[in-house]
Amino acid sequence: MIDGVSVILRGLGFIAIFQAAGMAIFLALFQRMLTPATTLGLRRIGVGATIVGLVLVAAHFALEPARLGGELAAITDSGLRDIILQSSLADAFAWRACGLLLLIVGLALPARAGLLLSVVGALFALIAFTRTGHATTHSPGLLLAVLLFIHVAAVAFWFGSLLPLRRVAAAELPAAAARIVEAFSHLALRLVPLLVVAGIALGILLLRDWSNLATPYGRLLVLKGALFSILMMLAALNRRRYGPALASGKSGAVRLFNAVVMAEFALIAVILAVTAALTMFYSPSAA
Repeated sequence: MIDGVSVILRGLGFIAIFQAAGMAIFLALFQRMLTPATTLGLRRIGVGATIVGLVLVAAHFALEPARLGGELAAITDSGLRDIILQSSLADAFAWRACGLLLLIVGLALPARAGLLLSVVGALFALIAFTRTGHATTHSPGLLLAVLLFIHVAAVAFWFGSLLPLRRVAAAELPAAAARIVEAFSHLALRLVPLLVVAGIALGILLLRDWSNLATPYGRLLVLKGALFSILMMLAALNRRRYGPALASGKSGAVRLFNAVVMAEFALIAVILAVTAALTMFYSPSAA
């Protein structure tokens, strides 16, 4: 039961962190193309996602002694708490908490300095993923950390941009919405190869042998790959058909575009949840 609660908190925390960090990056890149009303609405959503993420991250970290001890009563065990505080989990938590706090302040400030602060916060929150887990326990550690950061940063930008794009399609003038979507698609098209190459390289370095694809860790990696393939098809549909159609101003175009955007959002959320379970319960070293 404790493991179940912990992985739920971890999965929801991943979703909130990637949403907040990605939205900060989206705003830093595209705010000049948005109306003030849209910008304000996105900042509020970003602050909300960041607060939720901070609460989830803190709750997950507080539950670690109980998970280590195998019972809820162990949450107050000072010995177990000291072990956690001296582990890489504490280091990662510090980076995440610091990043999320910077995100809250940055997104709440309207000036350019606020955007810069929010991007720094996003980077801190994403760097946290390289401070614990397989990137710190497998070799070559530095290469794994760099690949992992590239991978999570690309995913965060993609995922965190989806709700802003949905709002842009509904709130901005048709021609402006089409231009913003086109600008995002152009940049995303350049990032996808980095995301794919980094993901494949991570899988090869961690699994080390094709036979390990038959292990639980390997099967979950294959599942992530299959979901990503579906995601790519949905993204291509919006980039080639529904995104350009926004310029027509027809309500049907907005509805179809947003439907595909939300399908992408749901798929990435599932991928993040799978990743939370993958990195918590399984290890490539057990293959």
